[in-house]
Amino acid sequence: MALTKTPLFSLGSRGSISKNLTTQKRGSKTLVRRKPIPIDPKSDAQLARRQIYRDAVAAWHALSTIQQDAWRGVCPHLTAYQCFMRSELKYVPPTPPPEEYTEEQTQYNAFYTQYAPKYRG
Repeated sequence: MALTKTPLFSLGSRGSISKNLTTQKRGSKTLVRRKPIPIDPKSDAQLARRQIYRDAVAAWHALSTIQQDAWRGVCPHLTAYQCFMRSELKYVPPTPPPEEYTEEQTQYNAFYTQYAPKYRG
């Protein structure tokens, strides 16, 4: 049973009542609505991102205490774990080159290898 300090539809009500209703403040209004049920679409991109996150957490746990302490102070206002996770999750590995190139890619690669060294300073 939910205990409220203010009446349900008053300006100060907030939070959830049982598993069905939730109140929230939007600007100056207090809204009451059904509690949303989160969905998990499990798209390929989402599953890949979750795996990257799992790998980053495993990499943190694989570090020794000395290595973990080395991350302290690297990022101001963040813990060592947060700093490590930020750096791990920002890295996006490059996509491997295709097994076979299209005709246009083959022509570009031939042009680039022939003329690009001349333009480098």
